[in-house]
Amino acid sequence: MVSRARACSRCEEEKRKKKKRKKKKKKSHTSAQVSNMPLFDLKKNLIFYGAYHREPTNVAVHIACVPMLLATGLVLVRVRFR
Repeated sequence: MVSRARACSRCEEEKRKKKKRKKKKKKSHTSAQVSNMPLFDLKKNLIFYGAYHREPTNVAVHIACVPMLLATGLVLVRVRFR
């Protein structure tokens, strides 16, 4: 019969393996990767741009911040040209 501690360690090992597999699937680009991309490779840059702008966090930031930036710009223009 397998001891309880040994069974728990097996479970923990399986959980760690599953987490590693999930982490491998969710690769995002780091700033180092972005800075190493050649600027003249349009196809790769467009693929990166599309993938980056489909991430849920990035979409949420755009939805929240772009209208605020636009409103701030409009207010500044209105104040400047009064």
